[in-house]
Amino acid sequence: MQRMLAIWLPNWPIQRLVNESPELRGRPLLLAETFAGRSSVAACSREAQRLGIHPGMPLAEASALAPRRLQIKPHDPLADWQSLAQLAHWCRRFSPTVGLEASDPPRTLLFDAAGLASLHGSEQSLLDRAAREMARRGFRVRLALADTIGAAYAVARYGNMANIHGRQIIPSGVSRQALAPLPLAALRLPDSLIATLAALGFECVGDVLQLPREQLPSRFGRQLLLRIDQALGAAPEAIVSVKQSPEFAVRQSFEFPLVRQDALRHALLTLLEKLAHALLVHRAGVLRLKCLIECESEIVAFDVGVLQATASAATFAELIDLQLERTRLTRPATAIALEVLQHAPLAQRQTLFFKAQHDFSSSPALAALVNRLANRLGRDAVVRCRLRHDAQPELAYRLERVLDGLPARHKGNVKRLPFGPLDRPLDLLKAPTPLNATIDAVSGLPQQFSWEGRRHVVNQVWGPERIDTGWWRRRRVGRDYYRLETAAGQRIWSYRRREDGRWFLHGFF
Repeated sequence: MQRMLAIWLPNWPIQRLVNESPELRGRPLLLAETFAGRSSVAACSREAQRLGIHPGMPLAEASALAPRRLQIKPHDPLADWQSLAQLAHWCRRFSPTVGLEASDPPRTLLFDAAGLASLHGSEQSLLDRAAREMARRGFRVRLALADTIGAAYAVARYGNMANIHGRQIIPSGVSRQALAPLPLAALRLPDSLIATLAALGFECVGDVLQLPREQLPSRFGRQLLLRIDQALGAAPEAIVSVKQSPEFAVRQSFEFPLVRQDALRHALLTLLEKLAHALLVHRAGVLRLKCLIECESEIVAFDVGVLQATASAATFAELIDLQLERTRLTRPATAIALEVLQHAPLAQRQTLFFKAQHDFSSSPALAALVNRLANRLGRDAVVRCRLRHDAQPELAYRLERVLDGLPARHKGNVKRLPFGPLDRPLDLLKAPTPLNATIDAVSGLPQQFSWEGRRHVVNQVWGPERIDTGWWRRRRVGRDYYRLETAAGQRIWSYRRREDGRWFLHGFF
């Protein structure tokens, strides 16, 4: 049975900013935006609304209502979206499938709640826990659980919840009755279509539901019928999970518009360095980058790209500079935004400290280093790894003293190892460590795990690679190895022991 949970976050831009800057809580606050040279209020707090300020009001008029107490901040839609996406990732503790409602801008989180009631005791327990966790993080929310995405969103956004603590469960099979008293906007219709219906005397969803289905497409277009069918479960609608790969974007607004080209280039370089740092954390490089320069009366946008992925700020600074030489800005710049349109993992090569066939004659400096280390630390302290023919990873190498002699030379070419650095971890633990993991009931793979006192959310999984060995040692080893990538971009090598299903950590990439 399909069940969907919707969590609506009222006035999300203000909630997001207050959550990031707690000192703004309880103060009159507004977010300003500038379009076509006109500054207006994009969003405002409840304290500002009590002073008579409302969205859409000219900024000068709003500032005059509370010249001393009012806090004015620039509106950052990109930061709103990124924070909501991060919150969606965090909410995967409630459901493995979490997405954003497809409005622009989104303000609602959507969850696939099928089968979750048994895990939490009941559907009411699930809603109560989600509401508590959101309140603990400082967010005001309204929650609804229903048979469809459309019904859950409509009730969470527009339902009457004054006496039920901002949460409501719509029993299975009664979506039509729950939708009937709600306004037309609850169907997620375009403003123009809502205005047309209102002009014809339709005030709520129930009025539209009384119309004959066959007349709807010809009179109002296909979208009205589609939204009705989605809300009632007659047409399929799936949750599009928030992208698990990280999104890379930065933006900066300027209190005083930039007039000089050198100031603009300096600001771009600063943003590029910030973007490069975020990319390196995830071991990612840019292939195509979008640059957007907001001026007082225009927006200048262009793309730059490279052949090979790179996280070098200097490289893209040079490419953007070439574009700026051909671009004429007629007005001062008020904001700059950079967004990575296409990225790829950075090419990584593991260099060898001791080459397999190194006789040290070609590198006197390396030989001298080995001599000093061996005499200072002892012969046993300076060792090299020698690969062994054993499938069990912790037994696939041995350590030997460097000064015990050079390896025997082999005739012919040295064959390349049958695996690369992305298949075997650079940091292999001496012995596998048990992993405290939360396992997905459907896939049987880890959703999150604990390591060194921290909780890590698993974003992507590769595998399995089955290793079955050790029978000649009278201790058979059966393992299914997986590469796990966490939300922070770290990749680990772990395996599931086949005999009992327990998970172990064995290395880091």
